[in-house]
Amino acid sequence: MLLKSGYGYAIITVFLWAMYNVIGKVSLTFGISPAIYVCLGLLVASFILFQAAGPGSLSSSTFKQPRTILFSLLNILEQTFTLYMFIYISGAEGSLMQRINIAIGLLIAMLFLNRKPSKQDLAGTLVILTGVYFIMQGISPESKAIAIFWLFLAALCQTIKTFIAELHPESNQATNFRDQARVTAIITFVTSLCFLAFMVLGSVAKHYTQDAALFLSLFPDLRDFIHPATFFAGVIFGVVNEAPSVYCYFVALKKVKTENFL
Repeated sequence: MLLKSGYGYAIITVFLWAMYNVIGKVSLTFGISPAIYVCLGLLVASFILFQAAGPGSLSSSTFKQPRTILFSLLNILEQTFTLYMFIYISGAEGSLMQRINIAIGLLIAMLFLNRKPSKQDLAGTLVILTGVYFIMQGISPESKAIAIFWLFLAALCQTIKTFIAELHPESNQATNFRDQARVTAIITFVTSLCFLAFMVLGSVAKHYTQDAALFLSLFPDLRDFIHPATFFAGVIFGVVNEAPSVYCYFVALKKVKTENFL
């Protein structure tokens, strides 16, 4: 019943997201490049989903759908911002603090989708925000500001991409496992590849610029692209975590809607 209603898929997704935080925090101890790690994991996940789905319907229209590009870009940014946040706080703290996306989701639903939250929604959100506040108070003063900065960016990207996923036309047209896996694979693949190419170009420019501007300094070094730990951690993340979580994520959103999912 839980799977049929969508809440089972939502529970699985949330569990895998918690695993992502742990995997990401452990991977950072091996000196990985967060952006390359995320892109590689997403590419591996899309390959796994492509293999499961095979050729079929909705492929072309998903490629042409602007929401595909926007979702994928926000997905990469969210996961990258999350990893940078974990440089300053623990995985458990990050997982709990990211629940501020519930408040952001309710606000977006009210302002842009004309959805009215129930009293229970508002009461639950207040309780969660109170908990987030107390967790923030426990962060060391020297790390608090930068951790909250990355937290806000990650939560905002996660909330907006969730609404985009809920309203994605091709995902809503998918009626079976193979179609849903195919649509999800394409959404995951397209911008991941483009973003990886963008990072390579930025890293090349950084390498050949002696006094790199602030923007270029944010790109990985060229040697990070052949860093063994980044490669292996990204592959493990893609196979074990990202492939099943992104599939369950899209299925859940079609059934339970963004606010309930968050």
